[in-house]
Amino acid sequence: MKHILLMAAFILSLGNLKAEEVSVGIACSSACESYGNTDPKLIFGWGETISEFLAPNVKVLNFAKAGASTSSFRENKHWDKLLAAKPTYALLALGANDTPPKKHSNTIDQFKENLRQFVADCNANGIQPIFVTLNQSMVWNKDKTEMVFRPKSAPVRKDRVPYSQAIREVAAEQKLPCLELFDTQSKYMAKLGEERCRTFYRYNPETEKMDPSHTNREGARFVASIIAELLSQAQTPLAEFALREKVLAFQKELGLK
Repeated sequence: MKHILLMAAFILSLGNLKAEEVSVGIACSSACESYGNTDPKLIFGWGETISEFLAPNVKVLNFAKAGASTSSFRENKHWDKLLAAKPTYALLALGANDTPPKKHSNTIDQFKENLRQFVADCNANGIQPIFVTLNQSMVWNKDKTEMVFRPKSAPVRKDRVPYSQAIREVAAEQKLPCLELFDTQSKYMAKLGEERCRTFYRYNPETEKMDPSHTNREGARFVASIIAELLSQAQTPLAEFALREKVLAFQKELGLK
């Protein structure tokens, strides 16, 4: 009888968790930013599509800004705004613009120290941080006639390899969850192939060209689905709010499942 009562209490606690509103603040750069476009072929960030794969009671607070690195995100007060919003969780996905020779680049040591400071700030403000390794993208071929993977065998941004590794190391050091976007997105893109992955990238009306670095709506949904999938597997209560069935349905449409 006691066992049954304990089990009932546990199930009830899960129900209360799912009913409770939680908020997720996102610290990232252009891959995640909310652009507000309605034309699906234009630029979209995964931060404005991830709600599709999360429970309705999850409020997404997207503070991502194009060009932001771990240092400029703080210097330009975007980090202060995230902290002031007091989200339940913070997805820390910065690093794409820390890689040299970007304007606000940081050495690996400085990058790690910036990540540690983000964690300290989250702890001081009662926010639970979750790290996310960096996203992949495509590049133009030599003649700039089509978007391709680099290297040819798989879509791996080599400049982001050491920075993704630094994220993993700081997450392990701080005993925090780390969502493996870098490797998972690479694996999924390789499975889909170059031709299919080209359809994930945006048309830039200013240049009248495609952009192999930034996603359109479908591409943003693709990345968001991976993050939600990884959240569902993470050792954190936020896993309860990831809609695994929606993720699987979307990825099945893409041909991944």
